[in-house]
Amino acid sequence: MERILYRENLLTAPQLSGIIVPLMTPFKRTDDGQGKTVDTASQDLLIKRLVAAGVHGIFLGGNAGEGRQMDVANWKLSINSGIESVRSTDAHIPVVVGVLRKDLKEVVSLALYAQKQGADALVLAPGFTEADIYDTRNKVMQATNIPIVLYNNPEFHGDRSDLDDGKNLPITFIGNSAKSERIIGVKDTSRSLTYLAQLLKYRDPNSFHVFQGNTEGNGYINEISADCDGMVPVEANVYPEALVKLWENGDSNDLYKVLEYFKQHTEESGGTLRLIKKLLNDPNDRVLATAMMYEDE
Repeated sequence: MERILYRENLLTAPQLSGIIVPLMTPFKRTDDGQGKTVDTASQDLLIKRLVAAGVHGIFLGGNAGEGRQMDVANWKLSINSGIESVRSTDAHIPVVVGVLRKDLKEVVSLALYAQKQGADALVLAPGFTEADIYDTRNKVMQATNIPIVLYNNPEFHGDRSDLDDGKNLPITFIGNSAKSERIIGVKDTSRSLTYLAQLLKYRDPNSFHVFQGNTEGNGYINEISADCDGMVPVEANVYPEALVKLWENGDSNDLYKVLEYFKQHTEESGGTLRLIKKLLNDPNDRVLATAMMYEDE
């Protein structure tokens, strides 16, 4: 039986702003030691930690959470248990769910599943799905009835003729999408202030929000404080308080310390995600009981 959405009315753009955490997905070995499964207990601990820190939303199944790599069964387990954890902790915090897949039929199927589980909005990456970007957007909109946030990330787009410079979602596509009541925002991880500035032309505080996915350099941080409606930073998995302070009172001192730490230690840890996993498993301040991510052997 389909769950009843926790909100009486559908999520609107003004209800989605601030620090939206792209949750990392913890994994553990299956009982037979041959496979891996979502560590739901650790995921619950992490969600409770983030909510207690005052974050403004949870993003499940995102790129940082390896939503586009993991198998469907684990994706569903993470989404189902993650939504339950958020609702049991604070029912008012928005939960957005990423449907980041190459196959359009699978995208639609997962979007329907997320809707049935009570997601407040979907996060759709038309540039990652192999179908035409307009077809991808329209098919998901036709199949579902909850809001959608678009996701622009050249890292996993590849080189496509229907994208700007083969990398970014076309600005005309964003402008066209912003006219729809169902599409309430866009998350940008282009690492281009020029592209971000173009997106901000379509920003409407009442209907279409722009979220920054980068934490690189003073320019990005200033852009967040001045013009964007929120931030989707992977670092918030470990240091949510610093990001919340930045959003709520413009205090960036702690955030710069966090970013400097990540800059110094990411390479030796084998990348940002593995550094975060290491920090989350620090025995001196343990948040998760897991010891692996989906792609780890």
